Amino acid sequence: GAFSGLEKIIGDRLQGKSIGFGAHVAGPDERRMGEVLKSIEPEDLLKFGLIPEFVGRLPVIATLEDLDIAALLNRQVLRGFAPELREFLLCLAQLRIFSVELCRHATGDGNAQRHIDHLLHRNVFIIPLDRNRKWYRLHGLFREYLLSEADGSLDPERKRDVLKRAADWCARNSEWRDAIDYALASGEAAAASQMLDRTATIFLRDRGDSQQYID
Repeated sequence: GAFSGLEKIIGDRLQGKSIGFGAHVAGPDERRMGEVLKSIEPEDLLKFGLIPEFVGRLPVIATLEDLDIAALLNRQVLRGFAPELREFLLCLAQLRIFSVELCRHATGDGNAQRHIDHLLHRNVFIIPLDRNRKWYRLHGLFREYLLSEADGSLDPERKRDVLKRAADWCARNSEWRDAIDYALASGEAAAASQMLDRTATIFLRDRGDSQQYID
């Protein structure tokens, strides 16, 4: 599930608080998930990777069995965003990793830099991947939610166009794995095949993983 691994964080904290020689607190594998989650504290959610702004609004007195994480994300994180920024996020979620340049080209949004700066300033689930902060990714839980939202609210042609443009940018910048994946996701199997033909020797020489694209 979306909170896979959180029960271990809680269990480790509880075990760390055990007092006295030979004291024992049942670990997550020894207790029902619901029982473990009833012991949740804000510090557990922070260690799991949720942003402080979100954790501060989360009703921790309820167990996560009772929480609808999608509803919480929509209500607590995205509620204050303008429609333009919400659509940008839905498009951004289509990208495995991203730079400002890739975002600008894939989304066609000239305000990509401003949007990303705003999201970084708000600590909204964006994780830098390099020291120079050129490449980023979305927190896995947040991206999973946005992809689900996009399936229901983002126009299919808009989604397809984002993926096609992302494939084009990645191909022009020799990011072949992502270029092929985006082309396939957009339904452009012929373009993906052409790219694979051009780069098969590179895949085989460097990683030996072209077989994943072959039926």
